[in-house]
Amino acid sequence: MTWSRPQVTLANMSADGARAWLWESYQVSRTAAQRRLLVGHWTSYKEGLTLDQIKEDASKDSKIPKSVDVGTRAMKFGILQAPRDDPSLRRQDLTGLHLTCSTIQHPPFSIWEEGKNGGLKGILGKVFYTLSEVANFTYDCHESLDKQWGAVVNGQWTGMIKEVLDGTADVAVAALSMTNQRYSVVDFLTGMISSSFKIVMKRPSNSDYMWTVYTKQFEAGVWLMVIVVIVALSVVLYLVLRYSRQDDDVSVSESFFVIVVYIFGQSPEVKITGLGGRLVVTTVLFLNVLLLGHYTSNLTSALTVGPPLPPHRNLEDVYNDKSLTFGFVKGSATVSNFQVMDQKGKRMEGGERENGRKRRQGEKENNRRENQHHSYKHTDTPPPQFSKSDVIQKVWKAIDVDKDLVIDYNEGMQRVYKDSYALLMWEVYYELNHGNDCGVFLLPAPYFPIHTSFAMRKASPLVPILNKIVLEILSSGLLRKWWLELNVKTNDCNQLETAPIEIQTVLTPFLLLGVSLFLAFVFLAAERWRSTRVWSVLVK
Repeated sequence: MTWSRPQVTLANMSADGARAWLWESYQVSRTAAQRRLLVGHWTSYKEGLTLDQIKEDASKDSKIPKSVDVGTRAMKFGILQAPRDDPSLRRQDLTGLHLTCSTIQHPPFSIWEEGKNGGLKGILGKVFYTLSEVANFTYDCHESLDKQWGAVVNGQWTGMIKEVLDGTADVAVAALSMTNQRYSVVDFLTGMISSSFKIVMKRPSNSDYMWTVYTKQFEAGVWLMVIVVIVALSVVLYLVLRYSRQDDDVSVSESFFVIVVYIFGQSPEVKITGLGGRLVVTTVLFLNVLLLGHYTSNLTSALTVGPPLPPHRNLEDVYNDKSLTFGFVKGSATVSNFQVMDQKGKRMEGGERENGRKRRQGEKENNRRENQHHSYKHTDTPPPQFSKSDVIQKVWKAIDVDKDLVIDYNEGMQRVYKDSYALLMWEVYYELNHGNDCGVFLLPAPYFPIHTSFAMRKASPLVPILNKIVLEILSSGLLRKWWLELNVKTNDCNQLETAPIEIQTVLTPFLLLGVSLFLAFVFLAAERWRSTRVWSVLVK
C-alpha cells in the first residue's frame, strides 16, 4: 500500500490468539521501501485480573511509539489500544524522497543563485531546507521557467503555479499569495508571511522641477493675477502722473518699469511728490511685502528641505492624475485582484461588464455560479473572479498590459525613478528592500491583504506532513529569528535635513541671466541701428 492511503491497518495475531498487534504499512513513493509502524495492540481478558490491571498490563506490553496518540477502550472480548490521531501527522520521515521545486527571485524571501555554491537561499530558502532536514527528503530547485509567479493568461496558468500543475515541480517555494483562484488548482502550506499592498511613488526633489523650481511657489492663477495687478498699477500710475501738476509726466513703459522696480524692493529715480502718486507707490510697496514674504519663505524651504509630497492618498488619486502611469508585476496574484472576468473566464470590457452584472443577479444565478465554482477544484481553469470596486474596474480597464505591467519589482522600481510611474508593491517587500530609501515613499492606503506560503499539487499527501513542521517552525520562534538576522536599516525620511543645492537647481536662474544679457545686446544693436537710420535721414 502507499502512505497516501492510511486507512488500511494490518493485524498480527499471536500464536495463542490472546494478543494482536496493529501495524500501519506505507511507502513515500513507488521506488522507496515500505515502512511499518506499530500503532495499536489488542489483549484478551485474563481471569483474576481487574479491568484496570488488564489495561496497565496491555500498555506495558504494547511498545507503541510515543509519537502515536493511542486511546484505550474495553471491548467485548478484550482491551483495544488503537491510534486516534491523523496518521499523516506522525509520518514525518519521508525516507529520502526527492522533490523538485520551482522558485523565483524575490529577495530576501527567495533568492536563487546559479553555480557550485548557489542554490535556494533567503528566508523561505531556510524554511524549505529545514523542512527537508526534519522530514528527511532531498530536493533540486530551479528558477521559474517564465520567471512569473502564476496567473491566468488567456485561460492558461503561467509561472510556478503552471509548473506545479503540469508536474514540472512538486512544490513552488516562494511567497505565493494564497488566493481563491490559486486555491482552486493547488494546495498551500500553512501561511508564513502576511502583509498587504501599497503604492510606491517617487519622492519629488528640486531636480524634478529644474525649470519651475523658482516659479512653483505660486500657482499659475496667482502668477497671472500678479501680472494683471502690475499692468493695472502701471496704467494707474501713468494716469496719475500725467494729470498731476506736482509730478513729471512719464510714458507707459516708464510707468511699468517703476512698478516693477518697486515690486522687487528697489527705489527708482523717478521723483513722485503728489499725494495720488504716493498712494499708488504705497500700494505697490504693500504688494511687495506680501509677494516677497510668501515667495521667499516658500523658496527657502523648498531649496533646503525639498518640495512637499504630492497630495495623492490612494489608488483613485493616482488614477485621476493623468500624468502618472500605474502598474504592478505581471503574472502575479495581483492580476486576479484587478481582473473583471465573465462566466467563461474571459476579461470583460465596457458594456459586457454591465450585462455580466445583470446576468449575475438573482438567487438562481448565484446558485449556478456557486456550483460552477466547485466544479473547478480539480481542473486547470480557475473559478470566475468578480471585482466589486468601481475604482479597481476603472484602473484595470485603463491598463495596457504590455506597457504598464512589469516583469518584477526591480524593473518596476527603475520605472518609478525614471518615469512618472506608480507601482503597486507588497508592503513587507518594500520595507525590507527600500525602507531606507528616501527617494521613494508609500501612499497610506493598503490594498489586498494576503497570506503567503508554498504551493503544492492539489490533494498532495505531503501537505499535512509539511504543515506540521511549518507550525513547529512558527511556534518555536525560528522564523522570527531569521527575520531578525536580516538587520534591516530604515531611515526617517520625514526628518528635516538640509542638503547642498545641486547644479540643476541653480541652472535655471543662470540661464535666465544669460538670456537677459543676450537680449540686452540685441536691444542695443536694434537701438544703434535705428539711431543710425534716423541720423542718415536727417543728414540728407
